Amino acid sequence: RRELLQLQLQQQQQEHRHRRQVLQWQLELEHQYRMQQKQIQQQQQLRRSPTGVMLSPSSGLCTIYEAMETSDEEDEARG
Repeated sequence: RRELLQLQLQQQQQEHRHRRQVLQWQLELEHQYRMQQKQIQQQQQLRRSPTGVMLSPSSGLCTIYEAMETSDEEDEARG
């Protein structure tokens, strides 16, 4: 009788370990899935904006056209 209970206990402990392992894998997979979804969303947002980065004059970056316009205006002011 005691041996039978001992055996049942061991089986239950093993099942418990297996369940815990499966739950751990499930959590890891869900985490990976969420990270992939985040990456996909970020890539889609980049595709939506024409250059990937929206440039504004205040960002310190200006397009080559803005630079040319500025130099033309300076030339006209001098001449």
